[in-house]
Amino acid sequence: MSFMSDWSTNLKRDLAFVGLALFVLLGIWSPAWGAPFWQSLIFYLLAIACLIPAVTFGREIGFDSLVGGSVQVTRQLEDGDEIDLGDMTLQVIFTPGHSPGSISLFCPQDGTLLTGDAIPPTNGLPLYYHLAESRQSLQRLARLQNVKTMYHSHLAQPFTGPDIAKAFQDGLAYLDQMDEAVSQAKQSLAAEATIEEITRATLIQMGFDPPPVMPLTMATVKAHLG
Repeated sequence: MSFMSDWSTNLKRDLAFVGLALFVLLGIWSPAWGAPFWQSLIFYLLAIACLIPAVTFGREIGFDSLVGGSVQVTRQLEDGDEIDLGDMTLQVIFTPGHSPGSISLFCPQDGTLLTGDAIPPTNGLPLYYHLAESRQSLQRLARLQNVKTMYHSHLAQPFTGPDIAKAFQDGLAYLDQMDEAVSQAKQSLAAEATIEEITRATLIQMGFDPPPVMPLTMATVKAHLG
């Protein structure tokens, strides 16, 4: 009986992962294929259908009840706030750019910095909403003193030593690289080119083939267009 139960759970889990994979392929990458609107609509509907096993599996194992219900906001964090954890504190650093409300957290007791998505993934998709704020946030974090260990949401391993400063330099260089790619893409297209066309050309310049043209990447390109 235990074997059958484990087999059933594993099957549902595998179907959930397959559903998520198909959702990404059909719902996110399909616009990059240049399909007509009605074909893209079919892709999106299929993508939503592929989410059903993932949502069902998540409900069965209790993903939606891990926190025991809705989380109530009891405090709105502001730049410079401190979060008291008893034997240590976390300083709130406002680092917008990736999103308007992005923050980083610094623990002065052991020199740990949590940057969230403030540093763009130099080997991944460009995903941020404001170019100037992204630059300012990176520069601000780079000036922070006594940082010994830095955690970034896109990597499992932390940065230490000289790699911390290099991570910020690489992030700033990536923003410059994107800026140049957007400029070249725009120059290569007609003046009336759409944001989808500019985004597609930009991502090809950045080495993505096929280019994942979607709302998030289009928002990033818009950030470079001013």
